Amino acid sequence: MTIRNMKVLIVDDELIVRQGLRATVDWGRYGMEVVADAPNGLKGWEAFLQYKPDVLITDIVMPKLNGLELARRVKQAASETQILLLSCHEDFSYAQQGFRIGASGYVLKTAMDEEELGYYLQQFEQQFRQRSQENLELSNEAKDRQAQIYSWLGGFTSDIDEHLLRWFQTDWAWMKEGCRMYLIRTDSEQILDQIDWLGMEQAVGQPNERIPCGKGRYLFLCRAEADDLVLFRLKSAKSLNKKLTWQAQGPIQSHEEWVRSIMQLYRQDELWRKYDVWNDSWPEPIMHAVQLILGDESNSMSVAELADTVGFSRSHFSTLFKRVVGENIIDFQSKMKLHKAEYMLLTTLMSVSEISDHLGMIDANYFSKWFKRVTGLSPSQYRSSKKNVINELT
Repeated sequence: MTIRNMKVLIVDDELIVRQGLRATVDWGRYGMEVVADAPNGLKGWEAFLQYKPDVLITDIVMPKLNGLELARRVKQAASETQILLLSCHEDFSYAQQGFRIGASGYVLKTAMDEEELGYYLQQFEQQFRQRSQENLELSNEAKDRQAQIYSWLGGFTSDIDEHLLRWFQTDWAWMKEGCRMYLIRTDSEQILDQIDWLGMEQAVGQPNERIPCGKGRYLFLCRAEADDLVLFRLKSAKSLNKKLTWQAQGPIQSHEEWVRSIMQLYRQDELWRKYDVWNDSWPEPIMHAVQLILGDESNSMSVAELADTVGFSRSHFSTLFKRVVGENIIDFQSKMKLHKAEYMLLTTLMSVSEISDHLGMIDANYFSKWFKRVTGLSPSQYRSSKKNVINELT
């Protein structure tokens, strides 16, 4: 992949300086092109917002908005932009102010020569190409990671542990300090595309990663302390479309926790989608109860405990639940247990005994007999017959 030319913006209130820089500097030699020039700081700021240059060359003393204030705005908006200050004043205090803001160099217009200017431009080019190469390598690594995760979630591979161990030792090492994991979904790809992902990623700061993982779904990973910022963005997006939903896990600090968390998120998401838990027509207490049932891994909550949690009497809760959901609570819990068992058989390498313990069954033998009675297949037969066929995850 070819690295593009750097974009240069020149801001100076003297026309002869702007024209002279455009005409006399061999910009192509440094892998650069001048995309715009402006006669004052205010016009320069407008040009910066329009062209997003990689290099800003600006005079310091200008009308409307001086070069130091322009440089300050540019650095706040795009910290990687290289800034070279120009001035007629032989006063080092200007340079000191510029360096504190983040300028890379300071050149006197009265003593400027091609060699001095070229020194800075060459430095800018080297740093830009190094960053571009690093970003390209990171992009390729991220694409490979997305493919590996998608393949694993789809049931096509089972060696995710090997990859996670490597990622947690390299560019996912930051997760050892605590990672927050979100599964974000909607019923429309168009709605997901309308989310200001770039704004979210910039707001929460690096490191973060967004991974597409099935129709209408994204994984979003970020530092645990960025939780409030992410939730603010998601709630703002949901105010525009009620079908946007999300679940969260974390903080996660190991690759083992990462696997457990994502499997729990996916299992709940599949069940929530199947039973339309987020249907706005459902009363809030019933939505809460269904979420509790779906999140109760061992199916240990009794009807009385569920009713008490949502603030209803047992009889009133049972009547309302059947009217809204269409089946009584015991049947619903049994069906959820079956869905969880099927999901774990298809998407994990857990043994029958481990799944039995996870679901709160008496033992593996009891689980196997129950599963065969309900499905007509033993757990091992079911796993074998459905291998690599997980249609609802793709």
